[in-house]
Amino acid sequence: MSQTRRLLLLAAVAAAPVAAHDDHERHFPSERLEPAVDAEGLLNTSWASVPQHLDWDAALLFAYSNDPLFTYNVSPSGLPTDRAHVLVQDRLMAHLTGAIALFEWVQLGVELPVLVQQQRVDALAPPGEQESLAAMGVGDLRILPKLRLLQQRSGAPVDVGVQVPVTLPTGASFDYVGETGFSFTPTVLASRRWRVLDGNLRAAGNLGMRMRTRPSVLADGVAVAGNELIVRAGVGYQFAVLADHPTELAVSLASAQATSDFATDIPARSPLELLGEVEHGLGGPLSVFVGGAMGVIAGIGGPDFRAFAGVRFATRAPLDRDGDGVLDDDDKCAREPETKNGFEDADGCPDVDDKDGDGVRDPDDRCVDAAEDKDGFRDEDGCPDTDHDDDGLANDADGCPAQAEDKDGFEDEDGCPDVDNDKDGVLDAADACAAVAEDNDGFADADGCPEADNDNDGVLDASDKCPEQAGSSDNKGCPDPDRDGDSVVDRLDNCPDEKGAVENAGCAAKQKVVLKAGKLEILDKVFFKTGKDVIQEKSFALLDNVASVLAAHPEMKKVRVEGHTDDVGDAPRNKELSALRAKAVATYLVSKGQSAERFETVGFGSEQPIADNGTDEGRAKNRRVEFVIVGD
Repeated sequence: MSQTRRLLLLAAVAAAPVAAHDDHERHFPSERLEPAVDAEGLLNTSWASVPQHLDWDAALLFAYSNDPLFTYNVSPSGLPTDRAHVLVQDRLMAHLTGAIALFEWVQLGVELPVLVQQQRVDALAPPGEQESLAAMGVGDLRILPKLRLLQQRSGAPVDVGVQVPVTLPTGASFDYVGETGFSFTPTVLASRRWRVLDGNLRAAGNLGMRMRTRPSVLADGVAVAGNELIVRAGVGYQFAVLADHPTELAVSLASAQATSDFATDIPARSPLELLGEVEHGLGGPLSVFVGGAMGVIAGIGGPDFRAFAGVRFATRAPLDRDGDGVLDDDDKCAREPETKNGFEDADGCPDVDDKDGDGVRDPDDRCVDAAEDKDGFRDEDGCPDTDHDDDGLANDADGCPAQAEDKDGFEDEDGCPDVDNDKDGVLDAADACAAVAEDNDGFADADGCPEADNDNDGVLDASDKCPEQAGSSDNKGCPDPDRDGDSVVDRLDNCPDEKGAVENAGCAAKQKVVLKAGKLEILDKVFFKTGKDVIQEKSFALLDNVASVLAAHPEMKKVRVEGHTDDVGDAPRNKELSALRAKAVATYLVSKGQSAERFETVGFGSEQPIADNGTDEGRAKNRRVEFVIVGD
């Protein structure tokens, strides 16, 4: 090998002799970005405490790195001179993280890095020597169990915890993405928060030792990724003016100091990286963040620069350990409940000169051991007033604590006077039926009693179409007039303006039509030509009679003409024929001066028989036309 040696670096400067451009081990991680999996963490620095039981969070982060891996030429004295080859020029990674808290003591976290894209365009590589890189793949899975030891919100000066991240070689088959062995990183965590200018100042630090079961190796047996001392520290400030949509600005420093002894010393294997981000809450559990990083001290694992952005979902129940309604973050006495007496209630601390916590100081309190009920009634004496109106019902059970119950046997248990028991607008003192509501129908309403049948015609008002006029039950409570005085009431009189005989339905001539409730009943059949919708001439007189009755009763605004058949023949054809015959009858009536809008037609075919279709007589009865009054 020449005096000038090639050195493989992970986005920094390191010294190791390499035989050729791609003559080295590719199964080692060149990605130092390890985001904290807990929402409280500061970039890559984990928080020491644990949230409440079953609080969980998840995040997705995309990170771009520039020149995360290249080689240097090294002078005979061991100092790096110029870059030899770019092994990875651009890389885009996705980091999926999640964590869940258990019993406020343990938090389980996981991170899965995913290679989205990487490339290299090495202008220094001889033609044909530069090999392509894996473009996509899964990195090494990290599992991060955390145990909380001390907790600031429980009275400790700082949060203290331990975390043991375990890395599994799930990405070992991809170029410079993973390694072939496991790693374990026992880490001590510390964190604390302060209230500063109504905002939250937070700081955290991590100190751990990464131990690899199988170091990554270069050519000639030179290890470049072995055991390391991991040091991380972060600080962040959350602005109080954006409490509904909290915004935090955070920075952190991350260092990895190599501790393994190798056959060949490799300087600059301990990078120091400065990271910064801003995170903004979108309301509720959702937030977004964006940031970047730069190398402070070059070394294995630090790119020239990186940029990242992501989204986080975190569920956090607000803490109020003393249950006084003042959240711990704002509670100066987080383990002593506020007395809630109107005196400095926002500080969360009890007021020692008010024993019963009612806001009346003990020297002025007539009931030092019993809290004033603060109901606007003699609140200044410091004593609870259990029955303001002296009606025998305690205020908390009294619907009208300032008005005495009238004790009249009606709803006396509600504590309110009932001046109108039946709520009909007639006061009980003047109400002849105090327990039964007046119907307020404009008829004798002043007596307070309901009148079920105002006109006393035997038809109750609820069903009476003429409640103020006595009438017949057959006519829905309305009078049944007989204009022509022939003893046939108008609604049943085929000729209401012509005096006639009762047996002729009020007409002088014999009738083929009779008016009944809801229908015109024809006393003969409407005959049609066989299998057709053509009306036979012998039925014209019957239909003329129907037309004359309809003309005499304009109050029948809508009539349905129904066609029916027997069950002989094809059912669909019968139904179609019955509809055509009903329409033919309506057309005939229109030709006799009736309005077409007055009729609707329908054919039922054999669906509604009125006799047995098994006999000739029954089938003859089923072949019929009916007139039904559907609107009056």
